[in-house]
Amino acid sequence: MIQFDCETCFQEYKVRDDRAGQTLKCKSCGSKMRVPASGDEGDFDDEYIEPVRPGRKKKSGSAKQKSKSKGGSNTAVFAIAAGVGLLVLSGLGFLLLGGKDAGQNSVAGNGGAENSATGGEASAGWFSLVDPPRVSTDWTADPALSIDLKERDDNFITPNAHSPYIGIKAAAKSIPSISVWNLATGEEINTLSLELPGENNYYNPKVKLSSDGKTLLATARNAKTKISKLASFDVSSGKVIATWEAGPAETNVSTYEFCGPSKVFIKTLRKENTTFIHEISLWDLQSGKQIKDALATSNHNDFNSFAYRISPGGKYLIAGMFRTLSVYDLSSLELVKKIELLKLVKAADPGNIVSDSLSVIEKAFSDDGTELALWMKDSNGTSLWIMNLKDGSVSNLLYFPGDLYKAFSNPGYSGDTLAWSPDGEGWLIHGAIFVDRKRKQVTWALKPVPNVFSRAQVFLTGDSLVTQTDSAMEDAKGNTLYDRKPFLVTVPLPREEIQQSLAAYDSKSEAYLGVGQQVSLEVNVGEIKFGKPDEVKSILSDVITQRLKTEGFEVAADQPIVFKIEYQEQAGNTLQLAKNVKPSVQNPLGRVATGQTLETTAALFELSWIDQESQKNLWSKKVAINPRVLFLREATAEGARTEMFENLQGRLRAELIPYFIPKDDKLKMLPFEIELPD
Repeated sequence: MIQFDCETCFQEYKVRDDRAGQTLKCKSCGSKMRVPASGDEGDFDDEYIEPVRPGRKKKSGSAKQKSKSKGGSNTAVFAIAAGVGLLVLSGLGFLLLGGKDAGQNSVAGNGGAENSATGGEASAGWFSLVDPPRVSTDWTADPALSIDLKERDDNFITPNAHSPYIGIKAAAKSIPSISVWNLATGEEINTLSLELPGENNYYNPKVKLSSDGKTLLATARNAKTKISKLASFDVSSGKVIATWEAGPAETNVSTYEFCGPSKVFIKTLRKENTTFIHEISLWDLQSGKQIKDALATSNHNDFNSFAYRISPGGKYLIAGMFRTLSVYDLSSLELVKKIELLKLVKAADPGNIVSDSLSVIEKAFSDDGTELALWMKDSNGTSLWIMNLKDGSVSNLLYFPGDLYKAFSNPGYSGDTLAWSPDGEGWLIHGAIFVDRKRKQVTWALKPVPNVFSRAQVFLTGDSLVTQTDSAMEDAKGNTLYDRKPFLVTVPLPREEIQQSLAAYDSKSEAYLGVGQQVSLEVNVGEIKFGKPDEVKSILSDVITQRLKTEGFEVAADQPIVFKIEYQEQAGNTLQLAKNVKPSVQNPLGRVATGQTLETTAALFELSWIDQESQKNLWSKKVAINPRVLFLREATAEGARTEMFENLQGRLRAELIPYFIPKDDKLKMLPFEIELPD
């Protein structure tokens, strides 16, 4: 189980290990929280959270979720599946959580025309937000890197700007013990015990590291005085530079971060009578003196760590997770600009692929501070947009039909959803695929390590990847692995091999599968739990045809190369129903079992590229889906199957499939697949 606190109201939670990296909703105050990696505490799109103790709730502004039954009573029904998951019925429907998805992680994408728009309203009064880094980030990891992670926490401490420095925390220490490494040299700089002066301190597990690797920041709260303190530490000497109080007693530090080489901003929360007061302040980390008086903020979610990104030079903080971005000047802590994204992206969207439901999933600054990448999602699919921070113009780089989150969420990824390459030539997305900016294509992908609860974080350097070995927590039979020997290592990027395959693809060299080729489609449907096989076949044919079109293929009859899908269904997880009652201290989630159960439907499919003439299987992939999460309009087995099948269609539109299969054995398929160490 993973235990952590809500950043806003400090409600404690415990969740399953497979929830690591997901965003959840606090039952106490309603804030969104990101689940940290297993074994750590930290910040968290769902409601499947298990409070450890009742939270401190506001008396107003946090309405309880209610739904009326046919009899008019304010009751709701949900279910807990013993050992496998949860089903909830709220005003809109049931929510199912089931067992483990045996499918592999994959995704797909296409290139599109790059269109840009400044937008009259958005560009009016625009001022440059370009903020380059104070130090160079052009670095390459030591090829012989090997850092022993035994008894170490794999939730790494990384600066908010691209940097070769990393902090690794010792596991199970009441006082944080951090070793700081330079990944470019493979050398350990120092190991520090971040102990603050005084006794009975409760230490916050979140620690911050400056981008130059010279300073660490930590915070703790005194158990007797209830006063929260911060301290800056010199990495080389291990000594305290400065300490300071964050505010009066009962003030909690919910977020803090470096902004530039010598300053830190702090977001605090305290309660006055029945009101929660959120404040931000600016401090000098060398002297511990306050630079800017504490300012009350109503936009406190802008300063939650999952919502913001800080520019490489530390001047600006850009926050927002939906359709509006807020820009703060970190020298004054003032809101200096509101950016309405929907008008901008629609103006740059002549293909009309953007809907009003568009929202930001993730954002990331380029290493030179000149651009902001926006990973966005709506009802049509997922798209990648680039904002020019000098003039405020936006351009559409890529559009993916389908749900990439579903394709990569099982197991989830512990790193950032969106990460620039240091040279600005592309992005690592979901820790799984690399999108080339010039080509507007997925050029390489990372083959997932089997039997992991959460995929290990991947750091993209100049010509290599840095990730950990031995990340699996169990073997193929589901047995826990106790004698694990994880290391942080370098994985060279096979750039020459990738470029050779791309050159062959561009030149239309002899290949089984190549640019703009006509292909045939074969859909075979086996046993179906509900519905008619012919209807299922028709739906899958439409979905796969759309998927192939995004890669530039045209579906036609009697072609030598065939894309084949084999599909069937079988019984899935069985969940136990329960009903919703008024929460209490003894039952904070308000759930009482009814003894009723509901059976879900699991799906199995295999995708293949087949050469008809030789009957050669050129590529294939098997996926098993046993749903963990389903939203149902009715708590029936047929309803559960219908929702599973609708979600499966979204995943199929996003599955990673090869778009180039050469006949030359010296060349590789595209996307080029890189195998990570297990």
